[in-house]
Amino acid sequence: MAADNIKYRFIQNIGDYFPSGYFGEDFIDKVQKASGLSSDDMNALCPPFVALRGEYEKYKNYIVNTNPRVKDAILHTHDFHTRLLKILGYNTSQPYDRFYSIDEDNNSVVPVRH
Repeated sequence: MAADNIKYRFIQNIGDYFPSGYFGEDFIDKVQKASGLSSDDMNALCPPFVALRGEYEKYKNYIVNTNPRVKDAILHTHDFHTRLLKILGYNTSQPYDRFYSIDEDNNSVVPVRH
């Protein structure tokens, strides 16, 4: 997918972490400057995430408090991640194309779509 299709391409996580001071009082100003968007345009990006927050709380409660079967936890996780990817502007019909091992014996993997 071309980067132009991704709404939040101005957010860059270099080295898989954000420095500890990154989320200081001027975080919103940093994001707005990096995005090149006006305040109104930035505010227009928020509603989908506000709606997703309630879904995340339901998802987290299900995973943490109901002790679901592995099969059900995987399904719920897939469904939640699909909604998140869609909000971020990714193609959610793309199949998983990579699998990253999380143990030395390659018995446990994390499927990745993008």
